[in-house]
Order: sequence, then structure tokens, then C-alpha cells
Amino acid sequence: MVAQMIDQARRLVGDRFPDALAVLLAGSAATGTATVTSDLDLAVLVADGGETHRETVRFEGRAVELFVHTGTGPGGWVRRAGAGRGRCGRRTSSRCTGPSRCS
Repeated sequence: MVAQMIDQARRLVGDRFPDALAVLLAGSAATGTATVTSDLDLAVLVADGGETHRETVRFEGRAVELFVHTGTGPGGWVRRAGAGRGRCGRRTSSRCTGPSRCS
């Protein structure tokens, strides 16, 4: 189930945020407790000048919570995350997804 959700997240990011700097997968998909009815929770880092916002969308039949931020957006969350680096080399506190990013 989780692998399918990661693939779905990659497709969504490729469609909606092809220039994303990083994407964090959160919630039940990140913890491995997702079910067929679970939503996707994604934090998307976009370049400065982009729009910081939250939105709920439906993608391929699944509800998706998007938390879109710039590096200088509210709280500068990336700089203060204090997390290690994911397999893709980007700072992450969860799984990093996206086109050509880590899994």
C-alpha cells in the first residue's frame, strides 16, 4: 500500500509541482500505517517567489493534503527542521518523494 501511495505522490508532484525543490511525505503513508482509504499528506518546498498555501485536492481518486511552502515562507521551516538528510540528500524528517527524488 505505501509503495503505491509513494508512486501516486510522485505522479502528483510531477503534474502539479515539476520544479519542486523537495517533497516530504507525512501522515500514515510515511509511518507505514496507511489503508486503502488513507489520504496523502505532502509538504512541498517550492522556490522563493512561489506561493505558500495549504489546499486539499483529489488526485487519482485519493484525497491529498498539500502544504506548499517557500524556503523563506512562514517560519522558514526548512532551515529549522533539524532533520537529517534523506537518501536523496535533501533535508527531510520523513520520506522524500517526487520525480527523481528518493523513495
